[in-house]
Amino acid sequence: MKNKLKVALYCRVAREDDTVIKNQEMILRRYAEEHGFNDLIVYADNGVVGFGLNRPAFNRLNEDISAGLVETVIVKDVSRVSRDSFELPEWVNNIRKKGVSFISVLDGLTDDTLIKIDNTFKQAFKDYYINQRKKPPYRKGSKIK
Repeated sequence: MKNKLKVALYCRVAREDDTVIKNQEMILRRYAEEHGFNDLIVYADNGVVGFGLNRPAFNRLNEDISAGLVETVIVKDVSRVSRDSFELPEWVNNIRKKGVSFISVLDGLTDDTLIKIDNTFKQAFKDYYINQRKKPPYRKGSKIK
């Protein structure tokens, strides 16, 4: 018999605060209920900063994703996962490859929109780099226009 897939509610706050964690959980439970998600499991990192992805509850979440136990991850906002704007889309892309959806409630983002935004930024950086390579090199004493 196959395990029923779970909907993961991920909460994180940098300074330990049970009230903030409970408020995040309440927001996520309300969203899940309003959108027909059930069989919820909460992962909470209380007092853990958002730089880097090595956090106890987040690591358990990733283990459950890898084990095929999670179908959707819901967070209050993207900064709960990571404050690194390069790390976040990479993580979302990795969980998408495993068939897991991502929803950021307050940002109004899903995995599809987040990846589209990331690809737009990557293309902008690529275009900028290509345009910079076409310009003649700066020479000492020359005037910049």
